[in-house]
Amino acid sequence: MRDLAGWTAVLTGAGSGIGRALRSVPGIALLVAVTVAASLQFARALGAFEPLELFLYDGLLALEPAPEDPGARVIVVGFSERDIMSQATYPIPDATMATLLETLLSYEPRAIGVDFFRDVLIPPGSDRLEAVLRSDPRIVTIYTLSDGDAPGIPPPRVLVGSGQTGLADQLLDSDDLVRRALLYADDEDGSQHLSLALQVALLWLGHEGIGLTPDPEHPEWIRLGETTLPQMPGDFGGYVDTDPRGYQIPIEYDGHAPFRVVSVSDVLAGRVPAEAFAGKMVFFGAVAESIADLRRGPFGYWPGVFIHAHIAAQLVRHGLGEELPRRSWSDAAEMAWLWLWCLLGALIAIVRGSLVGLGVAVVAGFAVVVAGGYAALLSGWWIPVAPPLTGWLLCAGIVTAYISRREAADRNAVMQLFARHVSKRVARDIWEHRDQFLEGGRPRPQRQHVTVFFVDVKSFTPVAEGLDPIELMDWVNELMGLLASEAEAHGGFVDDFFGDGMKADFGVPVPRETEEEWREDAVAAVRCAIAIEAKLADLNRGWLERGQPTGRLRVGIDSGFAVVGQVGSSDRMKYTVLGDTANTAARLESLADDAHDFEAKPVRVLVSHRTRDLIASQFELYDHGEVTLKGKTQKVRAIEVLGPRID
Repeated sequence: MRDLAGWTAVLTGAGSGIGRALRSVPGIALLVAVTVAASLQFARALGAFEPLELFLYDGLLALEPAPEDPGARVIVVGFSERDIMSQATYPIPDATMATLLETLLSYEPRAIGVDFFRDVLIPPGSDRLEAVLRSDPRIVTIYTLSDGDAPGIPPPRVLVGSGQTGLADQLLDSDDLVRRALLYADDEDGSQHLSLALQVALLWLGHEGIGLTPDPEHPEWIRLGETTLPQMPGDFGGYVDTDPRGYQIPIEYDGHAPFRVVSVSDVLAGRVPAEAFAGKMVFFGAVAESIADLRRGPFGYWPGVFIHAHIAAQLVRHGLGEELPRRSWSDAAEMAWLWLWCLLGALIAIVRGSLVGLGVAVVAGFAVVVAGGYAALLSGWWIPVAPPLTGWLLCAGIVTAYISRREAADRNAVMQLFARHVSKRVARDIWEHRDQFLEGGRPRPQRQHVTVFFVDVKSFTPVAEGLDPIELMDWVNELMGLLASEAEAHGGFVDDFFGDGMKADFGVPVPRETEEEWREDAVAAVRCAIAIEAKLADLNRGWLERGQPTGRLRVGIDSGFAVVGQVGSSDRMKYTVLGDTANTAARLESLADDAHDFEAKPVRVLVSHRTRDLIASQFELYDHGEVTLKGKTQKVRAIEVLGPRID
């Protein structure tokens, strides 16, 4: 039983520790990162990020540098609008196509891909065209397989079963863009049908002794030369559950620039030199916009023949070992990438400085994710960009909002704690420097240099006797309002009210470290007294008009080191200044005032020699000499402030 009790205590303690950790800011940030990462992982699995991921992928592709000669191995013979007008007919007649193919074959290309359907002959010249197609294995024509209710389009009848045909099918993504190449597909009988691009590429590579073989380690994959072309999975890169039919690979568009395009009319007229075609892959297809054989790719709308040509050029580069196929990370690596940026987003919110600094950090992180995706793309990898970007922004935003809300709650608590004892300005200063002042939820005592300001009403008893109690309270509140507002206006805070008087402190709560700062506090206190005298004149005129007693004030000021902190019980506490400096200021204020003419100067201001040393250059002073103050064994020099010094 004792063992059970011990284990219970251990588990309880551990649970309590975990609970405290999770309630801390780092714990909350970790919880946010985990929750966001898991949610984004789930959303990605549902395909929510695929449109954005494809959009970003296209944008990064557009940044890739274009090669110097994108058509080094490819040339396109395009049937253009000018050709339609010159032929005065469309589709292109068999005789014209036969003449064109004969001309192209004479220029010694390695392969010719014909991107025109010829399941139906278009006389005249049909027999001649069929003879040309049969006569040379370098010619490959197109066809399509049936797809559901849509019947397929067969190849020319003379090439059925000849191996000189290729699929024209092009795969569309969810946004109707062509980013995937279909290398071959199986029909209902299990027969394999190679694409036009693959057939043309194999003809070109055959001259280099390179053919199509299965991969030794993964027989279900194909190889061109020494390069394995892995079959693209449904979740490749930014995709989620793409159409799985056939054998697919990602298209790696060879830069933005299209291939060299020559018109049918120029070829037939002999305006294109033979060396432009020698040893190349020639693709013959429609480029006229009126024919509407346009496909949308990452760089805009292109004729379908361009896309076939790009795929063939890509396959040749793979076969020659010039370029590896584009790859993607494993699911585990993509998950780690997402979780990393969620954690970093939460971390940056914790260590943030100002809001400007946080904004700069968020933008920098955003740029790093995008730059990482671009660098990976240049290296042949397609890595997720949208989910980590979203995780980075969400975690940074959520944790920042949580911390801001928590700080606001803590600030309200501090303001409520101090606002009962000090001014709102002081409470704000304490909050801004809370790490320096607070310890265990309350201010820690500190020894610092201050200037203490005491003021009370001379001969308050006659004033009290001459007023109704309610009138007296209004009279005192009016005076205290003036004193408090001027103290705060000059940088002090109201430490206490005591009947007909007030205590204010200058130089707290933020410690003043230099003598120049001490001088500023002392000067501010004396200026506060002078400002009170000016405002008191207006107050006295109002009281006289109402038939009420006027006010006369005594001010005592001393500067020096004192203890600043919170005193009192748990139910009633006060933030105040204690020490000889406070006592001296109080005694100077209460010093006998028989020698002072309050009619001429209604506010008497006495400062100690320590305050005098800090303010002497700015005020007219009168030295009363050393005086004995109540409760002090040593005499203190009392100096009266007559007013600002006028040079």
